[in-house]
Amino acid sequence: MTLSPHDLASRAVQQRWRLIRQHTLIGWMLVAGQAVVFAQAGQADVQQPVDSAETSVQLQTFDAVWNQVREQYFDYSRIEQDWLSARETWRPQAAGASRAELRGLLNDMLEVVGESHFIVLPPTQITIPGNEDDPASGGSDNEGLDSEPADQPTGLGVRLIDDALVIDRVAEINAEQIQPGWLLVAIGDQVLQPLIEETLDITEPAARKRATLYLEASANALIAYQSADEPVTLTLLDADYEERIVTPNTDPESLNIVQIGNLPGLAFQYRADTLGEPESCIGRITFTSWVPELMERFLENRDALFACRGLIIDLRGNLGGVLTTMMPLTSHLVDEVVLLGQLKREDGRIDFRAFPRTVADDGSRITPFDGPVAILIDSLSASTSEMFSAGVQSLGRARIFGSQSPGMALPAQMLPLPNGDRLMYAFADYIDGQGRRIEGIGVVPDQPINPTRAELLEGDDLPLEAAIKWIQASQ
Repeated sequence: MTLSPHDLASRAVQQRWRLIRQHTLIGWMLVAGQAVVFAQAGQADVQQPVDSAETSVQLQTFDAVWNQVREQYFDYSRIEQDWLSARETWRPQAAGASRAELRGLLNDMLEVVGESHFIVLPPTQITIPGNEDDPASGGSDNEGLDSEPADQPTGLGVRLIDDALVIDRVAEINAEQIQPGWLLVAIGDQVLQPLIEETLDITEPAARKRATLYLEASANALIAYQSADEPVTLTLLDADYEERIVTPNTDPESLNIVQIGNLPGLAFQYRADTLGEPESCIGRITFTSWVPELMERFLENRDALFACRGLIIDLRGNLGGVLTTMMPLTSHLVDEVVLLGQLKREDGRIDFRAFPRTVADDGSRITPFDGPVAILIDSLSASTSEMFSAGVQSLGRARIFGSQSPGMALPAQMLPLPNGDRLMYAFADYIDGQGRRIEGIGVVPDQPINPTRAELLEGDDLPLEAAIKWIQASQ
């Protein structure tokens, strides 16, 4: 068969994008560096002398970041003049900067892009159990608290509600000492009110939205996982505004650490259960990140979940993960080939299609679920969680409940930098099956429900209750 130049070019693009498609990571490392910044807020920055060798490395690092954005950002023409000016402004400062200072400088410069998934991250200190010497686990520059979750989850969650960080999730292991609706005042010695005020004082809407996500995600990273060697105390105000100082309990048995390529380990938790009586039950799955192991766990419970009249997928607090894992899950929910969304660049596009799953791994016939599907989202349902939710919403296959998602939905990859840090950068734009762009907008729930502190103190979970009511009323 003879191929035309057009065919050859198309195949080259397809091959290049195939590699991208197989290894794309979305969102879950978006705030990996922010927990460190969060923990260090207010601490004095000690200037260390920078020798000529380090100056050379810092300039190489600056150039690597600047060039990567110029070469890979899908909408570079929009920012070209500002990006050229940024180089003239920031590069002279990079020469004498320490690694931590350079990281801050580069992240300030990346604000010029004005999109999510552009951030310079420090090396991580997390290790896979039994693999403590893995060089992928990081370096010595991770000042302060770990930028990745430790190995013992607390089951706690927090959200910014009005002008306070409010506990919105408490696992059974901590239910006797912490209640939903309590205010989080401090983490260890770090008082949070100045950070909250700094976030709320930002006037530019997009910047404020990103800052709010970083604040919430960083606070969650620091309270949701505790180090067995150095547990962190939390200062809380209860329903009567009485101060409570608590060291959270942990449940190491509920956590898996997932290794993806040479990236740092990712904390993954999954839970499946059924609500209500067996003859009218509703299935529910909750998971913390989108990883290949998700489908292994889902298939263990698939039959029991699909025996129910409806299904709830709880993505609240799920910051994303591996983009391509959303298709296998969708394949169990549709009876025809569907388009969830598209990655778009000047040199081509990738369609993300889900095909109905009708054959099990053992060769037996199975039927996709045809009952009503409800999805719960909130301000921390980012990236892959947004792409999945928008995709099935655009198909009319699911109804969305909760708070509007943050609108941080771009495909991203990691670039190692000369000084040991890593650059996360978005390499393509993304639209859902109806052509809607999610970045900067977010997923708008079909039934918006924003939690209040009063409702949390009463023990109410209104998004969950609304989803249950809708499923029960569905045919």
